[in-house]
Amino acid sequence: MTGSKADEIALQLLYQGVQVVRVEPDLAAALDHFLALPDPERGMKTIVFTADAMRRTRAHLGLAR
Repeated sequence: MTGSKADEIALQLLYQGVQVVRVEPDLAAALDHFLALPDPERGMKTIVFTADAMRRTRAHLGLAR
C-alpha cells in the first residue's frame, strides 16, 4: 500500500478485518515489491490507484507516452 493516504487506508482496512502486510511510502518501491510477489493461487493481482498514481506507475514501468 502506498500513497499520501496509505496509512489512513491501512487503518480502515485493519478495522474491517483485512490483513495489511506493508505500507510503503515510495510508489516505485511499492510497485516493485508488489510485482515481485508470487501470483495468487486464485484470482489476480490488482492495483487500485488515482490518475496521478497511474501516470507515475506507467512512467516507472516505461509505459509513458
